[in-house]
Amino acid sequence: MAWFNSIEILTKLILIGQILIVVITAFTIWASVQKNRLENKDKNALAQQMKTNSDITSSLSEKNVALSKELSASKELIAKLEEKTSPRVLNEEQSKTLHNLLSFESKFQIAGMCRMMDSESYNYAEQLLSPFRKKKWKVLETNRTFLDDIDSDVVVAITENEQIEVANHIILALNKVGIAAKKLDKIRENSFSGAQPNTIYLIVGTKK
Repeated sequence: MAWFNSIEILTKLILIGQILIVVITAFTIWASVQKNRLENKDKNALAQQMKTNSDITSSLSEKNVALSKELSASKELIAKLEEKTSPRVLNEEQSKTLHNLLSFESKFQIAGMCRMMDSESYNYAEQLLSPFRKKKWKVLETNRTFLDDIDSDVVVAITENEQIEVANHIILALNKVGIAAKKLDKIRENSFSGAQPNTIYLIVGTKK
């Protein structure tokens, strides 16, 4: 009888063990399914987040490119405005070179000329005359005139044909230091009063 009871208990234990195995197996399967589902959910969420980040990065890159172009255009515009509004200057290197290029004698006087009420061209004319003064040329007072047809930074005007050779040397010297200069054979009548004989004029036009 005791032996029979042991068999019965063992049978029940085996049954319970089988049930536990089934339960554990089912739980394992369920857990695996849940894990896969969560992993897939996480993967999908991560993929979506990566796509969102990629879209944001792409959008920011496009905006950055657009802003860079706008910044470049603004800098270019500012540079052009500064170039247009800043006064012309005879720099130290130009002045030194011009001084050396004027190492020839001239019996003619030289004077500056600029447009009336144009302080920028007047100041520039005075700077251009500085090397002539240093070379002991006779430099007259700069004239303010009504000339309005100057198509170059500087034109060199003569008052007599004998001055042509010297005028050409002056033009060549100015051009060599990067100053656009050309010869004006005849000063427009009534454009200014008080023109001096025996004088070469450096006429500075309004800055373009």
